[in-house]
Amino acid sequence: MNQRRAWGCLLASLSVPALALAADGKVRLPLETWQEMRDQLEANAKKPVPGVAVCPIERRIDGVFRKGLYSATLVARFEVLDDRGHVRVPVLDARAALGEVLLDGKPTSLLREGDLYTLGVDQPGGHEVRVKFHLGRELERFARQLRFRLPPAGATVVSVLLPETDVEPRLGAGVLEPPRPSAGGTQLVAHLDASGRFDLVWNRRLAHKEQQAVKSEARLNALFTMGESVVDGMAVFDHDILEGETDRIDLALPANIEVSRVDGDAVLQWYTASDQGNRLIVLLRYLVDKKVRFAVHFQYPVEAASAPIDLRLPLPLAGTPVTGNLGVLSPPGLSVELKEAQRVQALTPRDMPPELTDLSSSPLLLGFTFDQEPRVLLAVERMSEVELTTTIIDELQASSVINEDGTEVTKLKLRVRNNARQYAAIDLPPGALLTHSLIDGTPVRPALAQAASGAPPGREHLLLPLRQSQRVGEGRSQQRHVVAGNETLSDIANFYYGDPTAWRRILDNNQDQLGGPEDLLLGQQLRIPAAGGAAVEESSFIIELAYKLQHPALGSFGRRGLVLPGVDIEVVKVVWHVYFPEALEPLSFDANLRQYSAIRYDPFRRVLQFLDHVRWVRHAWAGGYTNILQQRRAIWTFESTRKERGRAVLSSFPLVGERYRFKRLFPGTEQPRIAVSYLDRDAIPPLRWIALGVAFLLATLLLWRRRRGRELWWTAGIGLLVLLVCGHFVLGINRRIVWGVDLALLLAWLRLAGRPLWRAVRDRLSAPWSWGDLLRLRPLVWIALACVALWVTLRHPLLLSTIALVVLLAAWWQAQRAAAGREVRHA
Repeated sequence: MNQRRAWGCLLASLSVPALALAADGKVRLPLETWQEMRDQLEANAKKPVPGVAVCPIERRIDGVFRKGLYSATLVARFEVLDDRGHVRVPVLDARAALGEVLLDGKPTSLLREGDLYTLGVDQPGGHEVRVKFHLGRELERFARQLRFRLPPAGATVVSVLLPETDVEPRLGAGVLEPPRPSAGGTQLVAHLDASGRFDLVWNRRLAHKEQQAVKSEARLNALFTMGESVVDGMAVFDHDILEGETDRIDLALPANIEVSRVDGDAVLQWYTASDQGNRLIVLLRYLVDKKVRFAVHFQYPVEAASAPIDLRLPLPLAGTPVTGNLGVLSPPGLSVELKEAQRVQALTPRDMPPELTDLSSSPLLLGFTFDQEPRVLLAVERMSEVELTTTIIDELQASSVINEDGTEVTKLKLRVRNNARQYAAIDLPPGALLTHSLIDGTPVRPALAQAASGAPPGREHLLLPLRQSQRVGEGRSQQRHVVAGNETLSDIANFYYGDPTAWRRILDNNQDQLGGPEDLLLGQQLRIPAAGGAAVEESSFIIELAYKLQHPALGSFGRRGLVLPGVDIEVVKVVWHVYFPEALEPLSFDANLRQYSAIRYDPFRRVLQFLDHVRWVRHAWAGGYTNILQQRRAIWTFESTRKERGRAVLSSFPLVGERYRFKRLFPGTEQPRIAVSYLDRDAIPPLRWIALGVAFLLATLLLWRRRRGRELWWTAGIGLLVLLVCGHFVLGINRRIVWGVDLALLLAWLRLAGRPLWRAVRDRLSAPWSWGDLLRLRPLVWIALACVALWVTLRHPLLLSTIALVVLLAAWWQAQRAAAGREVRHA
C-alpha cells in the first residue's frame, strides 16, 4: 500500500506530456521516464551518514615514572556516531604493555593495528574506556625522558609523578604546568595539543650538595716527581658511580698538601674545606651517573733534607673502595731509594700499566700498585757532580785542492759547542798563509800566540775567540720559554730549576707581562733568568778557515804528504775531501783516516767485485750525463772572469780535480794526515802494454820450452808476482796479464796443432761425405762445450778473456798430448 502511494506521488510530481491511460486502467510510460523515477526513489530511501564515526570527548592519563618504567591508567570518553555496525576506535601507543581494559565498566580487549592499539565498539552513543598499561623498562641506569603516542584527539591531560626533586622539565608539544612538590617526588601535569604526541624530558638542577645515597668506586694513577725541597704530584681519578647520581666529588687531603689545579672535562670548579676535616671538593658541570675522570695537581714540602719522604696524595672518603698505581720520577742529579712500603706491591718496569707510564714522557724509577690506602717512604739524596767537557768540536769538515804546480788550498769548517772557553788555539801547517776566518759568517781577525814549550822554536799558533762563550749572571735572561696549555709558573720553575717554589724569580723577571700568577696566558714568551749566582750557557756556532800552502810542483811520479791544522779541542768526527789533479793517478793513500773512495782492495775481493760486475751488467746512458768536474770547472772559470772584472763572486774556493773522501770518528786532538803516492796518467797505457808483453814473454818461455828447469819457474814466478803487484796499484794491468797469456797460448796451440788442423780441414773439404764422422759422441761433446763457452761469452762479455784463457789452455793441453802421441808412434 505504501509502495503504491509512493508511486502515485511520484507520478503526480512528474510532468509527463506523453502520459496516456489505457482502457484496462494501466498507464504507459517511456522507458527513460521509468528509469528516472526509480533513481529518485532510491535516492530518497538513503539515510544521511555522519562525517566522523567517533567523536572524542575527554582523555586523561595518570601515572608514576620509576627508573625508566611508566605505569599509568588511561581514561577516555568518546561518542560513536556511526550506527552501521562495528567501529574500531584507536586508543593507545602499541609499544605499551597492557593490563586491565574496561569498556563501560566491562572487561574487553584491545587489538594492535599498526603502531596503535584499537578498541572495537558495536553500539553507537557515548562510551568510556579505562586502560592500565606500562611503558618502558625498569633499569638501574635510565634516561630522563618519556615519549609515547596517542591518537589525535581534543583535550588530553597527562599526569606524571617523578620520584625526584629539583627537576627542570621540558615538553615537546603542548603546555606544561609548573612542577608541584609531592610526597613521592615531583608532580608534572601536561596538556597536549591535538597531535596526541607526548615528549617529556627533564634534568636535575645542580645543587652541589653532599650526596648520601651515592655508591661509587674509584681508581687512580698518581705520579710523583721528587725534589730536594718539594714533591710535585699528579693524581688522575676515575670514579665509577654504581648507584645514584652526583654533581660533586669529595676527596680527603693529607696534611700540608697544597692543590695547584684540578683538570677535567666535567670539572666546574674546586675548593678545599676544613670544617669537616681537610677535604678537596670538586664541583661538576652536570649530574654524573656513570663515570667521571679528573686530574688533581698538588705539591707538598719536604720537612727535612735527611729524613725519608712520605708519598702523600688525595684519596676518596672512607667507604669508597679505591685501587690504583703509583709512579716515581726524579730529576737528573738526585738518587731515590725505597725505605719502606706498606699496603703496596712493587712493580717491575715491564709490569707497569700503560695508564701510569703515559702520564710522563720519561721512564719511571719506581712503580707500585695498591688496593687500600698506601704508605711509601723514600730517601732522596743529591749525587756528586761530574766535571764535563766544556768545549767540543762535533764535526770538522775539510776540503783540500792540490794543483799540479804544488799549490794547496784548504778550507775548514768546524762545528763547535762551547761552555766556558774563551779562545781556541789552531796550529796551521808550516808555511801556510791564512786567507780568511769566519765565525757564523762574520769575519774575525785571530790573534797570534807562542806555541807550547814542546813545539819547534819560533812556532806560533792562532787564537780564535769562541763566540757566546760567556758566563751569564743572575738577572740576565738568556733563555725564553713559550707558555703551553695548562702550564703554571710552578711548572715552569720546576722544569728549569727543579724547584716549583722558585716561580717568583720568573715572575719578578717578567713584570712587564705578568702582574701576578693569574696573568699567565697561552703562547706568552717568558724570559727565564739563570738558576742562581752565575751559570754557564752552552753556545753552538761554526768556525770557517781557509789557507794556502805552496809545495814543490808535482812530477810524473812521487809521493806528497798532506796534514790539517792542529786544534787543542777534542774532535768527534773528521770528514776530509782531497781534490787531486786529473792528470795524475793516485796509486795508494797512507792516512790515519779511513778511505771511502778509490779503495785498492785485496785480490780476492777484486775477483768477487769482478764477478758481481759480470753478473749485473751496467748500462751506460746514451745522453744527458754531465760530469760534475766539468760543472765545477765551469763555475770556477765563470767566477774567475767576474773577479777579474771587479764584480762580486759567490765563492772563491774552486773544487777542481778528482775527489777522494776520508773520514774518522773520535780522533781527539790527533792531527789528520794523508800521504799519497801518484803516477802520471799518460804513463799508465805504456805500463799496461809492457805488462802484456812481459806476461806474453813469460808464458811463451813456459809453453815452448820442452825442458822447464827450476830457474825458469823461478823467473816466471817472480815476474808474475811483480806484475800482480803493479796490477794492485795500476788498474788494467791484471787484464793485460790475461791477454798476454791468451796470446801465448794461442801461438803455442797453433804451433802444435796448426798443420794437423789445416790438413784435417783440407781433407774434410775434399771429401764432404766425411763430415758424418763428427756425429760421434766425443766430437759432439766438444761441439757442445764450445757452444756453451760461446753463449757465456755473448751473455757476459767481461768474461771473454777469462773464457779464452780456459779454452786455449784446454786446446793447448790436448794438442800437446796429441803431439806426444805422434812422437811415441814415430819412435
